[in-house]
Amino acid sequence: VMEVNSGHGMASCLKPSRGGCLVLICGLPASGKTTLGRSLVQSEPFRRVLIEHARRIADAEAPGDEEKKARRDDVSVKISLMSFDDVEDELRQRRHDPSHAREGEDLDVFDPDVWREARSVAVTRTRQLLQEDGDSHTCVIVDDNFYRRSMRKAFAKLARECASGFVQLLLDLPAEAAVARNENRSSCPSPSVPSFVIRHMAECVEWPPSSTDLSASGQHDHKSTATAANGVHYRIRWESAVERSTAHIDSTTPPDDMVSSIVRWLSESVEPWRPIVAVDSEGRESGEGTTDGGRGKVTSSPIQEIEVRLRRLISEALKTCSGGDRGVTGELAQRWSRLKSEFMREVKAQVAARNGEGVCDDEALDGLYDAFMRRCQQDAADYLSTGACSS
Repeated sequence: VMEVNSGHGMASCLKPSRGGCLVLICGLPASGKTTLGRSLVQSEPFRRVLIEHARRIADAEAPGDEEKKARRDDVSVKISLMSFDDVEDELRQRRHDPSHAREGEDLDVFDPDVWREARSVAVTRTRQLLQEDGDSHTCVIVDDNFYRRSMRKAFAKLARECASGFVQLLLDLPAEAAVARNENRSSCPSPSVPSFVIRHMAECVEWPPSSTDLSASGQHDHKSTATAANGVHYRIRWESAVERSTAHIDSTTPPDDMVSSIVRWLSESVEPWRPIVAVDSEGRESGEGTTDGGRGKVTSSPIQEIEVRLRRLISEALKTCSGGDRGVTGELAQRWSRLKSEFMREVKAQVAARNGEGVCDDEALDGLYDAFMRRCQQDAADYLSTGACSS
């Protein structure tokens, strides 16, 4: 976690209401999320625009009261960066300590338990930062792929529970450009993220509707609506509620220019400390898709949808590992077939546990699916470097 404190110390009798703001930086691997996050943390203009918005809150809280109004000059802001990858690396490093390793455990192999724990720890730490006592307004920048709607929804809920503002920055980058970047940014023989993972994420991405495009071209390629199984398009209420604080950014733009665009946008159009509106987080604004009780959960065969996604993922993964010759990847095909069967049993159990009527919880299923994809990613990396799978 990177933290920067800024502003002046406040006299205890002049404390304004302290606010929070949760900023999500979303995008494909190699789209520049961490670089942008670090640039924002270190940006003086970004700090200043947050302070200016906080001062407006202080003004509004004490209109006409000159003594209280003076506190606007003592507003301070703390900016923190939370990276899911950094948390996972931290937990994995602990496992490298022999005292934390289980007998016979291979610490270099992807561990879904560590992955899930890292997600939980990152959410807990983000909540703690937003809720911690102190004189400063707190801005927490969270860096992860967030390529599925349910992944962002969990943080929208968190912002609402913490009475915090919510901002989404979506980095637009074509899949093949992300693949090229990923291959160039690693000195290892094989890139840190296999190309099939990036391409599959790009196919499955669910970007929200946005009223703002910070790209120089004014154009971006994203899915502005969700689609029910019957083909009807609809808008998600919680995403509509944060539409004004959501922006698309061309990831090929230099980081300093991206920061300048974000600062200008925040200054002119967004109130980052304004708490997210408490609306139905999952309901639809329009459309005729079948839902359970209006809560926006598609009831028509989520299990079939997951199976189709898995088949496509495995097919792309085998193609990447074989170079087109499927005969050399029989071991991987058998391994992933077994993993797919185990995964689908867990998916069906999750669905049955919800209410026994086939209604899926998108957040839970997307989490399971992402863990499966990471397992394939680890296997592919092992196969490409050694020609065999880890046990």
